[in-house]
Amino acid sequence: MKERIKRTIVSILSWESNKILTKHRPKIIAITGNVGKTTTKDFIFQVLKTPVTQSKISVRAAEKSQNSEFGVCLTILGEKNAWNSFFGWFKILTFGFIKAYLGSSFGKKYPKVLILEVGADHPGDIKHITTFVKPDVVVLTAFQPTPTHGEFFSTIEQHIREKKYLVDALKNDGIIVYNSDDGIMTKMSADVSPERNIKTYSFGKNENANLRILESKNIYDSDNEILGTKVKFESDLINQKVMFELDLFGVLGEANNYTLGAAVLVGIIQGLTLDEIKYRFSPGGWQSAPSRMKILRGINNSRIIDDSYNASPVAVENAMNALNNTFVKGKKIVVLGHMAELGDKSREAHIQQAVNAASIADTIIFSGRYNDFYLEGARQAKFPSDKIFLAKDSTGAIKIIQENNLLKESDLLFVKGSQSARLENVVTEFLFDKRDAQYVCRQDEEWKAR
Repeated sequence: MKERIKRTIVSILSWESNKILTKHRPKIIAITGNVGKTTTKDFIFQVLKTPVTQSKISVRAAEKSQNSEFGVCLTILGEKNAWNSFFGWFKILTFGFIKAYLGSSFGKKYPKVLILEVGADHPGDIKHITTFVKPDVVVLTAFQPTPTHGEFFSTIEQHIREKKYLVDALKNDGIIVYNSDDGIMTKMSADVSPERNIKTYSFGKNENANLRILESKNIYDSDNEILGTKVKFESDLINQKVMFELDLFGVLGEANNYTLGAAVLVGIIQGLTLDEIKYRFSPGGWQSAPSRMKILRGINNSRIIDDSYNASPVAVENAMNALNNTFVKGKKIVVLGHMAELGDKSREAHIQQAVNAASIADTIIFSGRYNDFYLEGARQAKFPSDKIFLAKDSTGAIKIIQENNLLKESDLLFVKGSQSARLENVVTEFLFDKRDAQYVCRQDEEWKAR
């Protein structure tokens, strides 16, 4: 019964979304991949919203990580998730009907640009979305070999094919922006008919990329406390090859090079100048997405790297590389929650990430349903057993840190796990200023009640 109600709501939302898109015809920038979609969406929104130029463009982006059939429709309708509220969904569907059928936007102009994050939990998800979403620009982030939600796809090829539905739906004369360091996304961008007149632009580290990532380095304050990341780019799209740098205060990690690169490339293609793009990321002018390698102040003059939004093997590995390259005056304390929905790859993936963590951390806390796999990896790496702690859940991880007085001055606490691990609770518990919880994921009442 519950599944039938869900499908009915999706059908109505899809019909309303189709009507609204047909009426208003916004430019659609759609992002897919299975690494970095949400951060790429947030960075593109940061670049395109209210440009410094006189011609201001209204832009709407998906809230948080709304990339399902529900999420895409809610972004198009300009509504928020009603979760389990019957009245909330009735209100959304009613307002959606008014917007779609009567053409009313309740006094607000419909945005000129929609930035949609498009994901797939199951086969057919993106195929259904493309029945009413026809993008002007498709951004391809990356495709990891062990994808989240992989257990719902019989083969990797089936998962790749699902992503490609978005490319197939791209309007003729449209644009593909792709990660040229990712072989699957490079092939996907090239596998379009020449008759469609699709333009392709690439970002990456290789020499042929239109926006080349040259290097990145950490930014520290005078006390050698980590502040953020400086990224150096080179572009061949601005008259001649131009090198420039962007500072990302408050976030860490090389993965941001790619998400930022995609956003900068989209901005250049849309006609923004480098000065305008740099301005969008000036200190105080932006705020990175919650719990994606976010640098926060912790108790006892410590630092917290909050990456608790979600976890996959590639994302954990990228985070570990960033942590390895970060100078810390104290200890590195790693809290790793389980990685969900990996299917038959679960054991292998957790063992490998435990091995990676063992090469970096001074202390490790494993939390969640795959602690046995994590422990196997830590033992393979010969990590000291007295520096390993096992927690059933986030509450247990908090108690371990408190009872063993693990977090001391100048230490760095790194936290990462899948959404179901709920490790954001660990982050909020050890914040120096509890008001910084606004920068941590899943702080709304609906999530807290779960």
